[in-house]
Amino acid sequence: MTAIRLGSAKRMIVAAPSYLAERGTPAGIDDLADHACLGFNFRRANAVWPLRDSGRIVDRIVEGPLIANNGETVRRMAVAGLGLARIGEFHARDDLRAGRLIEVLPAATEGDTEDVHALFLGGERVPNRVRAFLDFVTPQLRAFLAG
Repeated sequence: MTAIRLGSAKRMIVAAPSYLAERGTPAGIDDLADHACLGFNFRRANAVWPLRDSGRIVDRIVEGPLIANNGETVRRMAVAGLGLARIGEFHARDDLRAGRLIEVLPAATEGDTEDVHALFLGGERVPNRVRAFLDFVTPQLRAFLAG
């Protein structure tokens, strides 16, 4: 496998205005225990959100009614008002602008990023169709991730 770094994605905690109106807006990370936190079921995903508290990173155990295996599904669950979601900014960007999602606890996710890569087989012998695709999509994805 070969990886090309496309950029870095800021992660944030978001919720629908309807969810926040019903359940309240968390004022600090300890308040997450009283909220439905939507999660991921990736093998590498932990049942914790690493959050910043008083200048240090703490792993906050989160629980919720639903989990999914991709950010788009978690975003849709958040928009539907099913809970708080910790997702990449690029997933939430349009919903934040449209008011369908609101960022909560921004200080807790300060510096929380994840690198995004394009992965492919081939090494030095990348098929022309793969090289053409990467040449086309890489600059677009880099610009999209940059915001």
